[in-house]
Amino acid sequence: MLDDMFLKILDMSRTGSIVILAVMLARLLLKKAPKAFSYALWGVVLLRLLVPGTIQAPVSLVPEAEPLAASYTLERESVSIGGTVEALSNALNGDTGTQYIRTEAVDTEGNARFVTAAWWEVWVLAGQYVWLAGVAGMALYSVFSLLKLRRKLAVTILLRDNIYIADDISSPFVIGLFRPKIYLPNDLTGQEQAYIILHEQYHIRRYDHIVKALAFMALCLHWFNPLVWAAFILSSRDMEMSCDEAVLRKMGSQIRADYAASLLTLSTGRRIIAGMPLAFGEGDAKGRIRNLARWKKPGIWVILIALILCAVLAFCLLTDPVTVKKSEAGVSYYYGTIVERGMRVIQEGDQEGRGYISIAGDDGQDYMFWEAEGYTDIPEVTVGDHVMVRAWLEGPGDLAVTSRVIETANTWAWDLEEAIMNSILDINHSERFAGMLPCASFVQLAEERSADIITVYGLALHQVYRAEGNTLIEESGSHIPVALTFRVSETGQYILTEYWKPRDGGYYTDDIRAKFPPFVWPDTQAHITAQIQNCYIQAVEHFGIATAPVVSSLLDSICEYAQYDDRPEVLITHAYIEFRELTYYGRYTLQYCFSEFLKGGQSGPRAEIMAAACQDIMEGWGENSLPNGLTGQAWFDAFAESARSLAQRRDRKDLEADHPASVILLDLINGIS
Repeated sequence: MLDDMFLKILDMSRTGSIVILAVMLARLLLKKAPKAFSYALWGVVLLRLLVPGTIQAPVSLVPEAEPLAASYTLERESVSIGGTVEALSNALNGDTGTQYIRTEAVDTEGNARFVTAAWWEVWVLAGQYVWLAGVAGMALYSVFSLLKLRRKLAVTILLRDNIYIADDISSPFVIGLFRPKIYLPNDLTGQEQAYIILHEQYHIRRYDHIVKALAFMALCLHWFNPLVWAAFILSSRDMEMSCDEAVLRKMGSQIRADYAASLLTLSTGRRIIAGMPLAFGEGDAKGRIRNLARWKKPGIWVILIALILCAVLAFCLLTDPVTVKKSEAGVSYYYGTIVERGMRVIQEGDQEGRGYISIAGDDGQDYMFWEAEGYTDIPEVTVGDHVMVRAWLEGPGDLAVTSRVIETANTWAWDLEEAIMNSILDINHSERFAGMLPCASFVQLAEERSADIITVYGLALHQVYRAEGNTLIEESGSHIPVALTFRVSETGQYILTEYWKPRDGGYYTDDIRAKFPPFVWPDTQAHITAQIQNCYIQAVEHFGIATAPVVSSLLDSICEYAQYDDRPEVLITHAYIEFRELTYYGRYTLQYCFSEFLKGGQSGPRAEIMAAACQDIMEGWGENSLPNGLTGQAWFDAFAESARSLAQRRDRKDLEADHPASVILLDLINGIS
């Protein structure tokens, strides 16, 4: 709750800062106008700093900004004080990566549960306590100062009505919110009393004593913002000068000299502490005297122009711009969530706006349904084996969608691994790839089990291939973190109930952090090559590709540049795509290269490239391609000797787990007993 309040204060302070700068600029334009106009504009600042609600209008000077809470993920977490201190220490030491923060919760084994957060969220987590301490400190200081001032007013003399004379004060002021009283020093002359009483009565008549209290409240809440301090000081000056001008209009400009002399005399006294009730002699006596010296009754055109300017500025600064419809703004639709026909699609949070859902079915048709009061019931319509949801909002915020799948023949299996593969293939199915081969590969990073529910977290690769002669061509592909939830039936079937994947763009990282378990981060680059190799095996076997000619052709293409520069690193850089293709063929590339090396006498750039490709593949599989420093035929001969040595000391099962490339070579030379 505290962090929600702090984030809201930060949003209001950000908006308030823009409004403050605009009012400061307006004060320059209103330099020759009565100070009452610039003072009125500070009311807009006060509303922006104290009122969290906003009004949208087609015209606004306040730029659109996403609330900070939209990117903050710790509002529902009970983070321990120790966890906050640890995370803050890491941030202070320069750690700007993902933070792991200890909470007050524990897991089933009694260990502390951790949550992940971005580095800036740690500062919010710690900053909320610093902010609260600052608010409390300023409030206590104000109360202490008020009590000290009231002790000085222990002995006073009633002059008349609500006006008192006090011995132990040096400046006049008003105190009290509901029954304000005016206190005057005892050394004022009768004429000075008249000026000052009239000044203070104008303050009370305009409710300045209440406005000043609200302004100090805003200062307490936004004490960390230097622009708010500047606004507090400048608004106080405009308040005082506008009252000075009101006194001159009432009593005539002939009192100007005497009034200015009174200000000068009172300015030598001690100032009342900022944040106390209004004080006539408080601050900027020089500026007030200068303003009195150049004051003259404003003309009707000056007042009219100032009135129009202030009205337009107030409207444009009090309102926020109307949120652009996301569908009109060209924002990418949210593809890929699977929902069951007839279930509800939930909009999370308190965000406003009417949204709609477009369901793209396997039949090629789009079905659109409007959102009403936070949810939509998807009618039971036939749109193929499953439906894909695309969602966006017409108002502010984002439409969050609960994801489910329809139970079809392709979304369950008796084996978990088979169920995962079926799910990836079924969810990514598209009629436009009819006649082509869809392939899938999955790397599991974590697993959670609860009763008959199991969720696996990992990286899903989906590739679609076609063959032209002996050439394998990729038509489509996606590689993305996913979370697959299965229900285990009484008969042991794994039935897919949720297929989750993150949204694109700025949502990607936050979605993963919110969904995946702590300490589990899907590093796509660490696994992509091995997963593509897995899909290549499926495609080669399906289409019956003769891989030896393909690998040989790729090697020829890489070595074509050798007539200009035969260094292996130059050849690989120049033909990077072909070299990557060699690594994607994986085991087939190893089989071809090993067969060539077994013939002996391999030399030149081709032998160097074969050795480099083999080493690249082996390192990706986690197998050390020792010995280092050798290339071409010399490297292979040393590697073959190492493989034969391993075969004498390890059985096949161990070798397949730790030295898969050695197993491929040993199978070629029939070296495993």
